[in-house]
Amino acid sequence: MNNIVLIYSSNMQNNNIEFNNDNMEIDLSLNNIEEINPNDTIEELFSYEVEKAIDTGDIKFINNAIKNYGNLLNKSYIHWANLISSQIVQEQIEEMVI
Repeated sequence: MNNIVLIYSSNMQNNNIEFNNDNMEIDLSLNNIEEINPNDTIEELFSYEVEKAIDTGDIKFINNAIKNYGNLLNKSYIHWANLISSQIVQEQIEEMVI
């Protein structure tokens, strides 16, 4: 039996958590995205969602990405995604035929 010790440091305190990895399975299907590489960073996952929004013209991908990853990212990523979202909506409005 192998044990893994995870040490998390918060406010200069160590919290030791032991895991038994005999039957441990890791779910890497974050948000049901099957193409995710377990080495992807949160920033890469966020950018992937923004790219999907650009490709499809559907800003729901950006809204979901902000909701899912927003608290984990630097605010500049949120600002960038909001600018992209605004641009997508602006382009859709310009394409409307009245």
